[in-house]
Amino acid sequence: MTAGLSLLLFFLPYISPAQLPISAYAFILIPVVVFVNIILLLLWTYFRPYKALLPLLILFFAFPYLTRTVAIHPGQEEGGDFKVLSYNVRVFNVYSHLQDEQQKSSRKMIDWIINNDAAIKCFQEFYNNDTAKIFCSIKKIKEKMPYYYFTPFHVDNGNGSYGMALFSRYPIIRKGIIRFKEKSNNQVIYADIKLGKDTLRIFNMHLQSLNITEKNIIEARLEELDKDDLKILLKIIKEAAVKRSRQIELVDNYIKESPYKVIICGDLNDTPYSYCYQKLSGQLNNAFEKAGNGLGFTYRSKAPLRIDNEFADKRFVIKDFKVYNNISYSDHYPIEASFSIKN
Repeated sequence: MTAGLSLLLFFLPYISPAQLPISAYAFILIPVVVFVNIILLLLWTYFRPYKALLPLLILFFAFPYLTRTVAIHPGQEEGGDFKVLSYNVRVFNVYSHLQDEQQKSSRKMIDWIINNDAAIKCFQEFYNNDTAKIFCSIKKIKEKMPYYYFTPFHVDNGNGSYGMALFSRYPIIRKGIIRFKEKSNNQVIYADIKLGKDTLRIFNMHLQSLNITEKNIIEARLEELDKDDLKILLKIIKEAAVKRSRQIELVDNYIKESPYKVIICGDLNDTPYSYCYQKLSGQLNNAFEKAGNGLGFTYRSKAPLRIDNEFADKRFVIKDFKVYNNISYSDHYPIEASFSIKN
């Protein structure tokens, strides 16, 4: 029974939550069944060796999910033709409930971004205010990154605006935006960047987010949740997963229609066991899987997750991938990959 259930669950990421709602919970269920089969393998190996073959077979089918969970690439060296940085900057902590003393985290975050040497930088929840000394972000970054694309979708009372931003050291020859049909502050932008003789299409994504109330529920201790809270949480997870599945299908079409080599990065707001992740993996390589190390958590919370990613066309060689888990100014860590273009 455990074997049959395990195999069934391994197929969930291939099915859209819009078609099969239970696939919205794959991110919880798949790690559980993998862990159970590892325990069974160890127990049966010790007590009944002949019975260990079944959990071993199940773990063989689980291998793709294991490589999405833990990456091992010792001795990986930096290099490549260019680097791409992706970072959810949480509006640079501009709002009062995010600020610390003298806005130190805001200053340090912007300074770190300016000094980072990546040739292409993608930001989610980017904030800019030309009249504010600290938050005139575009002006500061442009000093080293002359080409940029900023798509604000909200303006605050202080004349600042936030949205998606993409900066490049190389010329941007075309820009575009993918707007989602449902009412959402999430979106995807893309830019065609001229790099020597090649033109690359870089997508910067931010898929359906969880709101503040939802984050509070998720970060609460499970034993403190009553029955009604649990129902609300499950409903929220399902509805967000359904929206993301529709969003990623739209993005997937844009990727397939691109006339250029593609890199897509940003905040997926979904785990490696999701339909969204599987959809991108079907045609692109994931930088963490190809060149990362460890667990690669990118979201800072009581339950750390890997929800920020960089995927690349198979015509790229992914030389290196890192999570800057020492940069803790936002609720996300910056991620960066180095790429070479195959001849």
